[in-house]
Amino acid sequence: MPLKTEQGWIDKVLEIKVEHETWGAERIANALKDNPDDRNELPPISVRTVSNILRRKWAGKEEEIRKTYRLVRWPETFEASILPWETAASCLQLIARYRERGWGRPPVVVARAFWRVVRTVPDLPEKDLGKAIELAKLLAAREIVGRASQEQETRDAEDYLLSKKWLQGNPPIADSQLGVSMQGQPEEVRGEVANIMRPSTPVPQVFADKEILST
Repeated sequence: MPLKTEQGWIDKVLEIKVEHETWGAERIANALKDNPDDRNELPPISVRTVSNILRRKWAGKEEEIRKTYRLVRWPETFEASILPWETAASCLQLIARYRERGWGRPPVVVARAFWRVVRTVPDLPEKDLGKAIELAKLLAAREIVGRASQEQETRDAEDYLLSKKWLQGNPPIADSQLGVSMQGQPEEVRGEVANIMRPSTPVPQVFADKEILST
């Protein structure tokens, strides 16, 4: 699903910065302008806007942003020991599903969680793979916003796993039935979680940082 809001630019700038940490605002802005898909999805972006995003969202928060925005690539992610090689098979499965749905590449934090989910339920059939992805996103959100804040959502996920409905011939549960609670979370955390959850699971509205995005 195409990104339509200014929050999309924040996500894309940070994704590029994580992959190319030596790049400055001008080079990132040019890379975004040279990408026809981005031009079609989002309004134009200026070097000043990219600079503001980097100043407000990247500086001093590099490790936190790396955890949220770093994307999985085979074999680079595993050669750099960002993820262990034993996760490669499940990561390729996840990349394929993201590609089928037009979601781009999965973040490392989601891929790591997905590997844990498929190891937990190795008998989960292909028709329920979307549910495994949603469970992975819940685990990833717990890593970012804290485990205690997701207690009810985690219990719901646990009940789903304990029910083993996929072994009873039941149809897969809709992906949207698993959510992530953002109650009490600051706007910045909401943006990070929205990045890993998009586009399949709805989260409360993330308001674009108008000060950052003034051009």
